[in-house]
This record gives sequence, C-alpha cells and structure tokens, in this order.
Amino acid sequence: MALPGLHLQLDSLPAQHTQRTAAQLLQEQAEQQQHLASLSLQLQTAEQIEAAKRRKDELARERNKIEQKLAAFDELQALRTSHLEREEQTQELQLQREQLEDRLAAVGDEEERLRLSLHEHNAQLSSLDDQHRSICQLREARNDSAQLFTYLHELPRHEWLAATELSLSALANTLKEYQKDCERLTRLEELARTAVSELHVGGLNKYQQSENRDSEIRRAKTLLIRESEARAGLRVEHLFRLSFIVGKEGQKSEAFADIDGAASNGTVLMAKLVTGLALLHQMQDKRHRVRSACYLDEALALDGPNQTSLIETAAEFGFALIFASPAPLATARYCVPISRHNGQNQISQKSWQILEPKEPGVFA
Repeated sequence: MALPGLHLQLDSLPAQHTQRTAAQLLQEQAEQQQHLASLSLQLQTAEQIEAAKRRKDELARERNKIEQKLAAFDELQALRTSHLEREEQTQELQLQREQLEDRLAAVGDEEERLRLSLHEHNAQLSSLDDQHRSICQLREARNDSAQLFTYLHELPRHEWLAATELSLSALANTLKEYQKDCERLTRLEELARTAVSELHVGGLNKYQQSENRDSEIRRAKTLLIRESEARAGLRVEHLFRLSFIVGKEGQKSEAFADIDGAASNGTVLMAKLVTGLALLHQMQDKRHRVRSACYLDEALALDGPNQTSLIETAAEFGFALIFASPAPLATARYCVPISRHNGQNQISQKSWQILEPKEPGVFA
C-alpha cells in the first residue's frame, strides 16, 4: 500500500477472515467428534484404572491380613512344638529365682550380723580408747617416785599361786589398784615413821599415857565444836595468830596481820611465794633429800630480778620452779612446744629449745 510520505509492509500482517465452505465445516465437525470420542474413551479408561487400583489395594490388605494370620499360626505351631522346652525353662528360671531369693535372705542376715559385729567392734574400740586415756592419765600421775619405792624390787618376792597373767584389757584397772596400793603403802610408811618418831621421843611411857591423851583429845574436840557453834564456823585466824614483819630499806620494820596491804603486788607475791616454799621445805623429811617441781601461774606479775631471786630461793629449798605466763619471761631457759594428738596435749623433751644453758651447780 503506497501513500504519499508513508510506506507500509502488509506481508507480515495476519490474513484477514475468510469464510470457510460447508465442506470444510463438516470436516472440522467430524474431527471434533472424533476427538470427543477419544476423550470419552480416555475418561472411561481412567475410571477403570482407578477402580482397579482400589481393588488392588483392597486385595493387598486382605493378603497382609492373611499373611499375619499365617505368621500367627506358624508361631502358634512353634509354641506348641516348644511347649515342653519352655516349661523346662520356666521351671529352671523359677529355681534360679528361689535360689536368688535365698541368697538375698542370706545376704540380709549376713548384713545384720556384720552390722551387729561393727557395733560391737565400735563399742570395743570406744572402750579401748577410754582405757588408753585412763592408762595415759595414770601413767602421767604416778605416785611411786618416792624413795620408798626405789628398793621394792630388791625385797623377797613370793609368787601367789592364784595369780593370773595380766591381760591388756585389765591394765587400766590394774594400774588404778596399783596407784591405790602405792597410796596405802605411802600412808603406812608415814604412820610407821610417825610411830617410830613418837616412840623415840616419848618412849614406852607414850603408850601408857595413851588413855589420858584420848580423853584430852575428846575434851579438845568438844571445845572446838562449842567454839565453832558460837562463831558460826571456825577459820584459821580463830586458832592461830600469824604476823608478818616487813622491813623496808631506810624504814622501820612494821608488823602486818594481812600481808596483802604490806607492799606492792609484786613484793606481796614474792613474800607469799617465799613463805609457802619455806613451809613446804619445813614439812619435808630432812633425812631424805627431795627435789620437787613447783608450778607458778601468772608469773608475769613478777619482774625479772624478783623472778631470778625466787628461782634461787626455791633452789635452796629444793624446788624447781615452773613459770606459766601468757607472755615471754626474761628468766626462761627452755622453750617447750606443746602439740596436740587425739585431743590431748603432748610434750616431748626431744623438741625442747634451749634458750640459755643451765649454769653448773644450779638447780632450776
């Protein structure tokens, strides 16, 4: 198509509508009917296939049920075949169960026996601990160190026929009896020594005058009872008069009935200690040289010179002073560590620390 100033290509445009003929329409109608028949056949075939699938699934389920029944029947047959064997296994397992129950009962009885045995052993252990503590206390508090006991092993000894061998369990009680025997022997020795001294002083006349002395003692007891009732009890100052003469440098001596107000605390303490040591020294038997330990608590109340003087005075009286103080003392010569074991204090001479060697000839 040509227009002035415009050129159009009409070849690429679709063909315009053309009127088909009757023969063409009949042919197209026949083709469409054939296609419809083909689709109907396909639909019928699809429906048949779906029905066949449902039938197949139903038959598969029936087959599974039949197979399960067959398997159950086979299992039933197998169980019937192994009935005797299973009964034997059941009896064997029942026997094993009874054996296990018997063993459990025996274990329970054994456990109870072991529990009772453990309780008995704990009681024995506690008893042994008590005996051990008692033995340690008795061993530390021995009273057979006097000269009286030093020659006992030299005396003739006759074995008692009824004596039995000492057992370890009876050691604590035996030590207690031994301590009592030592005390009785010490009292007998004192009584014998007193009787010998009185015999030397009074001679045989002492025993002739014993009846008169007994009556005098009874009268004295009656008098003491009356005085005690009248004074609502007797004290030392009712029976004795004690006076302390204190002399200070550059001053006149003074007498004090109560030493507590005589001087300072340190001086008063020194006077009490020296007086006590002197009294103890006077009470000793001069026929025997005895050295004893004297324990002084709160020794820090004394200064260094008074401590030294008290140590020297105590040594003259035959005593070794043991000072106890919460703080270090200038006169200390040993450091004694105290350890604890099983709840008890223990001291070993091997662990002593020497701070100042003891001078030769000094008892301290």
